[in-house]
Amino acid sequence: MSMRQNLVFTSERRRPSEVLVIAPLHPFPARSGSAVRIAQYVRHIGEQGLGVDLAVLSDGPSLGRDVEAAQAAIRFCHRVVVVRHPIASSAVARFSYRAWGRLAGFRLGDWLHCPPRLSRAVRRHFAFRPYRAVIVSGVHLARLSSLFRSPTLRILETQDVWYDRYQSYAALGRAAELGNFADPRREARLVERFHAVLAISARDAAIFRELGVRCPIHVVPFAADAQLLGTDGADGEGNGSLEAEPARPPRILFVGTETSSNLDAIRFFRHRVFPAVRRQAPTCRLRVVGLSAHHLEPGPGVELVGWVDHLASEYRAAAAVVVPLRMGSGLKTKVVEALAHGKALLTTLVGAQGIDLQPGRDAVVSDDPAVLAREAVRILTDDAARLAYEANARALASQLFDPEVAFRPLRELLGLEPRVAPPAPRAVGALLV
Repeated sequence: MSMRQNLVFTSERRRPSEVLVIAPLHPFPARSGSAVRIAQYVRHIGEQGLGVDLAVLSDGPSLGRDVEAAQAAIRFCHRVVVVRHPIASSAVARFSYRAWGRLAGFRLGDWLHCPPRLSRAVRRHFAFRPYRAVIVSGVHLARLSSLFRSPTLRILETQDVWYDRYQSYAALGRAAELGNFADPRREARLVERFHAVLAISARDAAIFRELGVRCPIHVVPFAADAQLLGTDGADGEGNGSLEAEPARPPRILFVGTETSSNLDAIRFFRHRVFPAVRRQAPTCRLRVVGLSAHHLEPGPGVELVGWVDHLASEYRAAAAVVVPLRMGSGLKTKVVEALAHGKALLTTLVGAQGIDLQPGRDAVVSDDPAVLAREAVRILTDDAARLAYEANARALASQLFDPEVAFRPLRELLGLEPRVAPPAPRAVGALLV
């Protein structure tokens, strides 16, 4: 198969689709949990009985959860078009993009972020269909909104305010990594191309307002797995109760991809917090799961696991989960997952963004390494403290991140009443040259 080809899936169903979702599997730059988030949208819309089409921009190899999420989403879709970004399919394109970036630089939403190849594919396959709504994930794809006219409702789904993310990087002297996103006025202008915005948290909605965005903004948080929030205690993988005691010796779990924010986070915790924890709890293990593990050096008490097939078993075995982010924006997927699994959570102010966490009750929230270490030791050595955090975490997740609650603003925007329909047949693969 030529790397220049687009991949197309078509369903056996003939009923017209009513909603188009356009999303990057790996946004530029990569954003953890993006494919999972898009799969949630597709599944929820499909379960309401609406036909869904999906256009995907892929700018890198799809691994792990991205593949799983994409496969889960496809079964609810009538048509799926996967467009490979030129930088993922051509050495010449990668050289050209790097040269252009050095000479002229890139701006949010330009041809690096939204390549003409994607625009052509969307125009060819979707632009003339009478959709009820088009949901574009990521303001860097905003130019695609011009392909759709009223009465189609143009909705922007955002997992970040990019200027907010840029500021957090700049605060640690790493502004150059996100220099493309340093202009808040440009971001606001791109957002204004849409009829409505789906923000991932009330905090992000407020920031958009501060940037001058005037169109309606609806808050749709990342949704937790409904099976985790159920009363049967199942973990979503048929592995029994979530109430089992953690593994011994005790584990502190970190889950993260190889983004710069994740690597900075785990290095901060490992070098400035974990040694103090080990002095008081010598048998404790820091267990690093995900691609970030491949970028760390081995050390005492550190388990560099890498990719695992089932995250639920890792969460179940952990005595605590740490999300020590110092850079980033938006609602953190890994925080929602830790709360939904009912785990004692250690996080920073950046990690807690977008959630109304009460420190000391719902989670440990601090940027002070000494505080994080002290509270980690208490969780590891005091079962009553750990169990209290676990109960409060699960209760908070059920309150804030239940899918029916999280997606209610989207249903209202689309004019839908909650109802469940059988999923569409699994799509059949075909190639488009």
